[in-house]
Amino acid sequence: MARPRTGSRALAIYLNDHLGGATGGVELTRRLAGSHRDPGAATQLRRLADDIAADRQALLEIMAEFGVPVRRYKAGQGLDAVRPIRDEIERRVLALLSSLGVATRPIAGSEPPGN
Repeated sequence: MARPRTGSRALAIYLNDHLGGATGGVELTRRLAGSHRDPGAATQLRRLADDIAADRQALLEIMAEFGVPVRRYKAGQGLDAVRPIRDEIERRVLALLSSLGVATRPIAGSEPPGN
């Protein structure tokens, strides 16, 4: 089997990293939606989770079309591997909700960012 060109290898790494982030993003936004006190915000978070899940599916289809193998260790990374990504997404979502004047509370099972 021929060795992948550098550009193809870089694309595979990028797409798999993006897939790992999307996988964590879906999980986080669904958890946020399930634990949020504000029904309006919970609905928006469920929509966001659905959008991320649809983007994730489209990414998988693109990867299949271009023959980019899915690296399961990236797509389904353990919590320790995705925790920094999850914490950053959580920080940004909470900051966005706060800027919109939506009251928030910590997500069950998550640690404060940076821990």
